[in-house]
Amino acid sequence: MSLDIDQIAEAFCSYRFVMTYPYMADEIKWNIVGKEELVGREAVIDRCDKAAKFLETVSTTLQS
Repeated sequence: MSLDIDQIAEAFCSYRFVMTYPYMADEIKWNIVGKEELVGREAVIDRCDKAAKFLETVSTTLQS
């Protein structure tokens, strides 16, 4: 399945990082504002994998 740019952005913003990996350039740069800049596909994927693992431990309860 091929994703368009909007679908890639939606997947990344929804923490479905793995879906976006095939679209990342080898020379990708991700500036995490106020923190650091990640350079290179492997660095970005490593951070995404760590974030996804952390998010598995988080739950959200919505109340009205």
